[in-house]
Amino acid sequence: MRRLRHPFCCGSSIRREGKQTVSEIRYWIWLGAALNYASPAILPLLARFGDAEGVFHASGEELAEIKELCTSERKKLALHDLSRAEEVADYCMHAGVRILTIADEEYPRALLGIQNPPTLLYVRGTLPNWNTLPCIGVVGARAMSYYGASAACEISYDLARMGCVTVSGMALGIDGVVAASTLEAGGKTVAVLGCGIDRPYPREHRRLYRSILEGGGTIITEFPPYEGADGFHFPLRNRIISGISKAIILVEGEANSGSLITARYAKKQGKGVFAVPGKINDKNSEAPLLLLKGDAKLLTCADDIYDTYKEEYFSSINPFNLLPKTSLNVESVIRKYGVATGREKAKEKKLLGKAPVTEEKTPLFQRLRGFFTGDAKAQKAEKQEEYIPPESKASDSADARRLALDEERRALLGKEEYKVYERLSYDQPKHPDELADGLSVGDVASMLVMMEVLGCVLLAPGGCYLKNENS
Repeated sequence: MRRLRHPFCCGSSIRREGKQTVSEIRYWIWLGAALNYASPAILPLLARFGDAEGVFHASGEELAEIKELCTSERKKLALHDLSRAEEVADYCMHAGVRILTIADEEYPRALLGIQNPPTLLYVRGTLPNWNTLPCIGVVGARAMSYYGASAACEISYDLARMGCVTVSGMALGIDGVVAASTLEAGGKTVAVLGCGIDRPYPREHRRLYRSILEGGGTIITEFPPYEGADGFHFPLRNRIISGISKAIILVEGEANSGSLITARYAKKQGKGVFAVPGKINDKNSEAPLLLLKGDAKLLTCADDIYDTYKEEYFSSINPFNLLPKTSLNVESVIRKYGVATGREKAKEKKLLGKAPVTEEKTPLFQRLRGFFTGDAKAQKAEKQEEYIPPESKASDSADARRLALDEERRALLGKEEYKVYERLSYDQPKHPDELADGLSVGDVASMLVMMEVLGCVLLAPGGCYLKNENS
């Protein structure tokens, strides 16, 4: 057993272990259930008590020293009940699910460098050599265009042939294309779920889920078995996609898309951020263009990744594997692996025009091309929009956007979290002490960390917070 220094442990270190016993694993499952997802307390706990069993046997007085714990976490840590953990361990053993704890030698080393890493990962499939091979995250729109599907297909296929491991969320649209194209190239892909490992999500990707496992890929999640796909899980999942990856490539996405959240995580984590350019008047080009206006790098092919990382991974990636150049048919790849496009069939037919369309008779190529033709009625309505002077329109637009963001977050956050959120401002930073109002500062701090993960708030200097206007 050796110790690996961790940058967030204030000079302390985490014990790194080889394969752990079932007895040891159950303590980790218990700890993972006791802490909130993305809890800021995991690293201080391990720095103080060494491992999950050490936390389990810690006294209330000792746990009181860990200021990052919120009230609900303290209550759950006080319940020394391993029965649920043993059920999960038993399920995993019989279902062929591996559990990688943060102290495991095979836990992705890159995740140790992010803020609030997952306590443990549930894994199915073949583990890639993610500590030596370049892992490249490729994310994008669920409602992808034909252009986006083609770009994601070609880039992922070539990345895999070159020797990279692709990482995505197995979501509808671009994510599915990424996994399928990698498998088609005979490469390694990692799918990070926003639900339990036992649930192929989305359901439309059940065939893709099986194909990833049969093709030597990997499926991982921090959520335990039987956990459903709740909305707040996906921003949490996105931090793992970017955390594992050396760089993130954003193919398509709207300005408020989850793929943009992943790119923001990547930037915050010090990873490379690339964007594939699109049409300037296309909704799906909003996220890539926003990144390109910042400091993201423009990417048009897999060679751009090689040019950026060839010195660091000179022995792992080989651009000559791309020769001879292979033309890949995106339609056949999508059909072969059962990738779902992320558009309702009814809308597909509407976008394609008056003629009746059936899935069997219309090639997927044509149906995908119909995705970016636009809704004629909506376009006509936009043209007939009443003229408003620019100054007034800009002011009203900013206020309306803030109101819309607040309403979105009302639906996303719990009742207590939203009360704390309401006390924040878009313009004036506030300290957690100012937001308590009957709650403990620890509870408020924990809520704010979760809200930051979800993209609702921003951390300002001095430990203060603002509402996030750019989420």
